[in-house]
Amino acid sequence: METALEAVVDIGSSTIKYAIYARESGTWLLRREADEVATDLGRGLVPGGAFAPEARRNSLRGLAAMSSEIDAAGARVAIVVATEATRRAADGADFLAEVGRIFGPDAPVRLVDGDTEAYWGLRSAEVGLPGLPAPLLSIDPGGSSTDVATRERPGGPAGVRSFPFGMNHLMAIAPPEADEGRLDAARIEALRAFLDERAREIAEFTGPAGARPVVGTSGAILALGTVAAGCPEGSREARARAAHGRRVTRAEIEALIAETAPLTSAARRARHPSLTPVRSAIFVQGAIAWERLLDRLEADSAIVNGWGMKLGALVEGGAPFRAGPE
Repeated sequence: METALEAVVDIGSSTIKYAIYARESGTWLLRREADEVATDLGRGLVPGGAFAPEARRNSLRGLAAMSSEIDAAGARVAIVVATEATRRAADGADFLAEVGRIFGPDAPVRLVDGDTEAYWGLRSAEVGLPGLPAPLLSIDPGGSSTDVATRERPGGPAGVRSFPFGMNHLMAIAPPEADEGRLDAARIEALRAFLDERAREIAEFTGPAGARPVVGTSGAILALGTVAAGCPEGSREARARAAHGRRVTRAEIEALIAETAPLTSAARRARHPSLTPVRSAIFVQGAIAWERLLDRLEADSAIVNGWGMKLGALVEGGAPFRAGPE
């Protein structure tokens, strides 16, 4: 009997992407992880404001292409997930109606809250990295929010919280277009000052990491994992498979910041071919975010969850997070 293929589409605040999974012997197996498409849907967006027309058009165009690719792969769209940027936008509902027309009436399109995002990241780590014991701390710095979830014991209740800052805020402080992507000391200091305060808020929620493994679910930690591992140029799927489960230390991150901040984004990519042009431009911003998070949490490393929040959405059947025991 042929195994059914299930696709999850993620409409993020900076990128759109999808993954295809198959369930075999009670386990979800990754069949395809598509390259992300940068749309900057949430960049410059203020609560109650509308999407930038170009970002909206680019997102819908990219989603239409993804719908065709998923159909060609013989997969069913299990869920289409929209997150923080769509929650903020005044035209978010109209945008989602267009998304629904692209994927058709049988594809559930869900606007999820930050708590659900955080929980799905945790579930992705628990399922995708089964060797990790509880207690567990999962962090997903996205484009417009940073979602945090903890579980202190197997089967116990999860603590979740979404913090309203992400890569788009860092790009406002240190625009990737400025000086060909180089970051001077003043921009680095401004990023660290902003992040220290935000990371302090997260540390107050979670407490020090202690014995809990810190699991990272984001494009930034995936890029750090592939660069630290010396991965060659390749698809997002190849990068995700290479970095998934890898431990990235704070010392490695600090060394990479010192090495890459003075470089143009093109020079970074030439030195580290696993970086895409989009990720190369914001690599240092993401690295500094993880440096400050680990410092505030008193943790010396983070483990890469290459499968992302999408696997958690599939495992949970798209159900929203509800506080309380499992």
